[in-house]
Amino acid sequence: MKNKFVILGIGIFAWISIRLFAFLAERTVNEIFFHLDINSTTNYLISKLLNVIVFISGILFLLKTIKSKNFDENKTLKFVFLFVFLATILQIIIPLLIFPKINPYSFNSNSNNYYNFTLTNLITVLNFLIEISVYIFAYFIILKNKKLNL
Repeated sequence: MKNKFVILGIGIFAWISIRLFAFLAERTVNEIFFHLDINSTTNYLISKLLNVIVFISGILFLLKTIKSKNFDENKTLKFVFLFVFLATILQIIIPLLIFPKINPYSFNSNSNNYYNFTLTNLITVLNFLIEISVYIFAYFIILKNKKLNL
């Protein structure tokens, strides 16, 4: 194994950036659906599904990058570190640029309905199960590839 601290840094920054992009995708679709008057159940399910898809895609992309023959740990660390900044900046810019252009009058009633819907016990349990499933998936990906020589 190469420098363990660089590999640890790659893992930390990759995890943060992947989670940030997954959350950004979820929230962006969620906000757009508020304004399109999509019902709360559909909004919730599609937003969460997109979050999971982006997260799993990010983990698989990271794994593919690490497994590639031309893997450079220092370049990868810089890349994932910059990705954290990009994701953070996009989380600020997207709401400022996109959401003000959407009809603000449809937002309040739809957002109230949505948040009341997400406060139900079933949705709280579903959120927990989705999060645990994502972490279990990541755990098994790591276990499957634990003998990977870098």
